[in-house]
Amino acid sequence: MKKYIFLAFLWGITSFCFGQQMPMFSQYAYNTLAINPAFAGTKDGIDCMMLFRKQWTNYEGAPTTLNFAAHSAVAKGKVGVGLNFVNDKIGISTNNTVQGAFSYLMPLNDKDLTLSFGLYLSVLNFKHDWGNLLIQNTNDPVFNQGNETLSTFNTGFGLYLYSSRYYVSFSIPTILETEMTKTSMNESLYRRHMFLKAGVHFFLSEHVDFVPSVLLKKVTNANLQADITATFIFQKMLWLGASYRSEDGIALMSQVVLKERFRIGYAYDYPFTEISNHTSGTHEILLGINIPTKQKANIVTSPRYF
Repeated sequence: MKKYIFLAFLWGITSFCFGQQMPMFSQYAYNTLAINPAFAGTKDGIDCMMLFRKQWTNYEGAPTTLNFAAHSAVAKGKVGVGLNFVNDKIGISTNNTVQGAFSYLMPLNDKDLTLSFGLYLSVLNFKHDWGNLLIQNTNDPVFNQGNETLSTFNTGFGLYLYSSRYYVSFSIPTILETEMTKTSMNESLYRRHMFLKAGVHFFLSEHVDFVPSVLLKKVTNANLQADITATFIFQKMLWLGASYRSEDGIALMSQVVLKERFRIGYAYDYPFTEISNHTSGTHEILLGINIPTKQKANIVTSPRYF
């Protein structure tokens, strides 16, 4: 059955020019490799994360995102390597992104302050099922092309300054503004995205920690968007937080961290925009594992708050 006329056309096509095209994540503090290659190698062991996001449930053709990332330090901790994969589906359009991440880690003092420089090498694959659109003018040649597939190369860079108390991250994951489709209806470029992210850890008591963070996102021809998050950590195991996203809504988050190796997280988003009349909200599930690479690595030495 042909479908997705409103969402695919309004979001999947016009957002090519003006909207934020990279997927958003509520648990952004824990999948930094999805936006910054300099994060590669900043954890002990092999750090792996999988995230699934179902946006705007009950809304047909709404965004669905799967993200997998893994990274580790090599060359005696001076170099980081990682892999990031994103499958993002919106209506009749699917974007598969594969990114190799490479970083160089440079200690700045005798304590634990480190500056990491990162580089992405990326392949983006766009697929559009034009034949699955319900249209009024069935003779329009733009929408009678069946499936369209387009692959492009991109690159990006990032900086990541971190210690056991705080971090600051700046990145441009996609430097090149490449085409997403060859159709002639509009200029359809994958726009340049810029991210500025920061967080700090406060030790409130023996059993309670507090980690506020912020993420600023800027895309060409779009407004600046901010995510502001506050997370409380109890017994270094139970994480409870809330987030506000400008021009969108709020999110509630929870995580359980076991033996500082295993992480299970869930986030629920509720929009304040008109889309709230058509959806019960957004669900996001995160699974993480840290695999030791040293025989005596029974304790994680790098901070687990970021």
